Amino acid sequence: MLTNREKIRAMNAVWPGGVVVLVQCVFGLAATQRLEAKGQNTVRTTSVVRYSGGGKVQLIGVAVSPAEGQSWWSASGAALPHAPARADFRPHLLENNQSIAREFVFVRTGLPMDAAVVIDVLGSQSSDDWIPVMRHKASAMRVAATFPLGSRTASIRIGIAKKAWTSIGNLSPSSRVGLRMSRQPWGATSITLGIFSATMLHGRPRFTVINSDLGMNYQTRFAAVDRQGHIHAANILYAELTGSEVVQTINFKDINLADIQKIVFQIRPYEWREFHDIPLEPK
Repeated sequence: MLTNREKIRAMNAVWPGGVVVLVQCVFGLAATQRLEAKGQNTVRTTSVVRYSGGGKVQLIGVAVSPAEGQSWWSASGAALPHAPARADFRPHLLENNQSIAREFVFVRTGLPMDAAVVIDVLGSQSSDDWIPVMRHKASAMRVAATFPLGSRTASIRIGIAKKAWTSIGNLSPSSRVGLRMSRQPWGATSITLGIFSATMLHGRPRFTVINSDLGMNYQTRFAAVDRQGHIHAANILYAELTGSEVVQTINFKDINLADIQKIVFQIRPYEWREFHDIPLEPK
């Protein structure tokens, strides 16, 4: 079974709306607490982190999971008068005699709508995250995680990828049956790329593709280039991390197989910021 970090690494390509990782549900802000920024990265009990070029993510609430009917507290441990967010439906994680479960709510503002977000809960035993993107509003992100019994604080990293995509490898969608693998240069090293012959799904081309695992510092995706040079991002149907390689099944909904000139493998870097020493109990 994949760990949360392996899920991030295996499924770190763009999903519709810029959503990354385990997308479960959409919820709206019930209140917007504006907490004073305590700095970023080097200051303890961080409540706001900022990203280069503008944009920030703010921690606005913590609660015991499941959070329904529970009290919420801020990044400083102070009690909040009401829940910072609501959801019509959401899964949750449960406590047991070996772990505690908590939910965290963040708000992202000033970031591009196509920016990808990944959440890495350090030291957690399991975690699920919900990262809906709401146009023209602040985007709320909710995370549930379990920690070893007796844990007092948590640290959570949030990575944002918002730069332009860079193509670092090409694949040819030929009709030849079977798998074609290649090693292609990438800086001082090289990457492995592979592609199986296309199949059709509801009249649209579907491919199984393979790429080297580039870790958690890069967001990756496959895209098709049509005869006019236009880029069409792939839709991910399935993804799995297998050793040092990622295997994906992808399709393209808005382009025919005959119009695909080539398939490109693209990357853009994540910019990571960390929330330190988040209190797992209210003061």
